[in-house]
Amino acid sequence: MQQLDRHKTQNCELNAECECLKSTYEQGKNARDEELLMLHVENERLKADILAAGAEARETLQQAFEAERAELEEMLNVQQRVQNNLESMRVRAAARVAELGQQSAAQVPQRKPADCEDVRIDGHARARLG
Repeated sequence: MQQLDRHKTQNCELNAECECLKSTYEQGKNARDEELLMLHVENERLKADILAAGAEARETLQQAFEAERAELEEMLNVQQRVQNNLESMRVRAAARVAELGQQSAAQVPQRKPADCEDVRIDGHARARLG
């Protein structure tokens, strides 16, 4: 009988220890589940932050690209205007050169060919000229 009482006592102690272990296990499991849930929430928040930062960076890059493109377009427009101005100036200069050439030709007195040619007069011609 004593042995039976001792076994009952041991059984009660083992049951109490088992219940304590179960309780500890459940507490640990619940704590782990809570931590996993918090990690999951933090992970989702970080994903959202990363996506927002990526979208913001993409928007910033897009704005920088648009500004650069607008600046390049303006530079091309300025270059085209300069080319047009240079071509216009070249045409006007050519016309002015032609005009000055015509004015200069009109101001030069017309000479007879004998005036501007080196004429050698031989003895017979001198005698005739007299």
